[in-house]
Amino acid sequence: MVGRNAKENDELLRNWAKGNDYWLHKRDYPGAYVFIRNKKDKTPPLEVLLDAGNLCVFYTKPARQLGGADLYYTNVKHLRRVKGGKQGFVIPNREKNLNIKLDLQILNKLKNKNV
Repeated sequence: MVGRNAKENDELLRNWAKGNDYWLHKRDYPGAYVFIRNKKDKTPPLEVLLDAGNLCVFYTKPARQLGGADLYYTNVKHLRRVKGGKQGFVIPNREKNLNIKLDLQILNKLKNKNV
């Protein structure tokens, strides 16, 4: 599931995402949130992380223009909203890094899956 702006990000975070789901976002820059449904004590397969990472880069304009980005990801339960902060703004804890180079083949595969 992809949130393409602050409003969508906040809506998905509040109403769709569960604690064990994974959250991906471009490090230190506003942009898309990507959520991966996940079960307790499981890590998504690398292919799923790469697919989600490509969606995150694609829906974050500066990252898309650069052709890639440094992303971070963590479980939703490790996100903390900032009191009085901007809509959709969170501080991640226990995050891991993922460096993604935009792969159009992956994006086409995902697009064709959803048709």
